Amino acid sequence: MVKRIFSLGICFLCGMQFSALSQTSKVLEWRLPPPQQDPRVYRPEPILFVHGINANDSGWQNAIDALHTSFGAYQAPNTLPIDTSAQRATQYAFLHTFNYGDRPGVSTRDRQSFDTIRWNAWAADRDGWPLPNPYKGTTQNAPADGRQTLDERIAAIRVAYRASAGADSPNVILVAHSLGGLLSHYYLLNKPTDHGVRRLVTIATPHLGSHVANWLSWYNNANPLSKMWDNCRAEPALRLFLMNYPDTAGFFAHGRRGAVWDLRMVDNRSTTSAHQHGSNPLMDFFQAHSAPVSEYVFSVYHKPLAGGIGALSVAINQNPASAESERSAALQSAN
Repeated sequence: MVKRIFSLGICFLCGMQFSALSQTSKVLEWRLPPPQQDPRVYRPEPILFVHGINANDSGWQNAIDALHTSFGAYQAPNTLPIDTSAQRATQYAFLHTFNYGDRPGVSTRDRQSFDTIRWNAWAADRDGWPLPNPYKGTTQNAPADGRQTLDERIAAIRVAYRASAGADSPNVILVAHSLGGLLSHYYLLNKPTDHGVRRLVTIATPHLGSHVANWLSWYNNANPLSKMWDNCRAEPALRLFLMNYPDTAGFFAHGRRGAVWDLRMVDNRSTTSAHQHGSNPLMDFFQAHSAPVSEYVFSVYHKPLAGGIGALSVAINQNPASAESERSAALQSAN
């Protein structure tokens, strides 16, 4: 009996071996250029870095330099998606930037990053939505500088990383700092489906608005005596710092542009009634619309933990309902 079982076992193993040897194996040439590359070979999803106000994409250069060697083994597209009219940071395979600050060769304290979020996020708004300028009581059109908006940039990256001309476009991962997080959020809310974003990671983004923007809006319209009195009472050190520190001087050089107005808080957390504003169309829009299907990671720093590091609230969501509830919980934890 034992001999019979042993013989059956040998026949079974040999049968597996002969069967395997009779099959045809195929080596996938995954480093061939499109469209020859095989779509079954794994490639990471491209990352798109989005900077904040009073900045441009060159601020991401150190991070990109540190990361790009990790992506060198993967099949890259023949032509990297580069917006030659805008990019300051070096573009590597799978690591790209969106620049809505000053273009290469231009130095005006990143004036264009102060343009309204709508102009920077969507081409349709840039081309067909004049900005009501609350400071001048007029409307103005977006500058025609030939740069891509965020929706155009995402579309170009997705097309460039398709495995073949007829294949589905891959998603991107957005990593956004400060105002860039609001810009990315606005993009998603305006395209709840097929937005092409796998995950949005926001770093130090004022999702509920910024008290500093409320103060800047007031300061730009206050009379000289009111400004003098205000500088003597609430947070004068912070304000003097903002007015004189080189990295923030752009807020005063271009503080009458749309992004400052977009960033205003609409609740009662401003320190004085003079700095409060009853409405902000952009923040009202955020509150009225549920987050679309995607994954969200919010970095919300509130009470310091042991060691002085702020707590990190993370929300990973797969449907609009849970996305909205976890987003609200993460934001409220910062209060």
